Amino acid sequence: MAEKENADIVLCGYKIHNELKNECQHRYIECGNKLRSARDYLPAWLTGKIPCNIWSCLFRKKFIEDNNLAFHEGCHFAEDEEFLAKALCASRLTSFVNELLYTWSIHERQEDAFRPRRDNYDWLDNLLPPRMRAVKYILRHSSDKREKSYAVFYLAWTIERQFTYCARLKDKERYKRYMRMLKHRKIREVLLSASKFFLHAPESAFKALFLACFPNLYYAVKSFM
Repeated sequence: MAEKENADIVLCGYKIHNELKNECQHRYIECGNKLRSARDYLPAWLTGKIPCNIWSCLFRKKFIEDNNLAFHEGCHFAEDEEFLAKALCASRLTSFVNELLYTWSIHERQEDAFRPRRDNYDWLDNLLPPRMRAVKYILRHSSDKREKSYAVFYLAWTIERQFTYCARLKDKERYKRYMRMLKHRKIREVLLSASKFFLHAPESAFKALFLACFPNLYYAVKSFM
């Protein structure tokens, strides 16, 4: 399919076969003709406009080999996001087909593996490292300024999400631990850079700026809501 489309990556629809519930769902990729070039796909994915994941993509084998793309060894959370971000960055041509070409099977052992992630929020601590590696890859390898800008905003949104979720659970001790990150100049710069996205994502941009400037007040407001 990738060779037919002359693309490095082909986004496609997929089926979710749930063996536990004995049901099958169909998920189609919806991006229409709004994406004019290969360089549009990464920003669209970083901002959630393309709800695709690793099981809704077909990759050309030689493309993966030529770019030395692989899952980060030892990473067991969001490793698929990191891989996909790097792949979309490296792709010279990304396309999509509105067909169901992949089947994701959910079975009992898989359900047991996912349950701890839903039952606690330690996943927040594990979410930042793979996304930081993905953003560093984009900043290092992309020549497109727009991709780099969206990648930094993606990281700012991830950091803000950590603080927000923690404050809503009123976990002050963990929030204080997170606040140590704000002592790092580059982390603050990432949050402050969200100001460029006020027109695109005003709520997320405002939260990131609020957090960077008034972290204690941010906790008070979010824990009260």
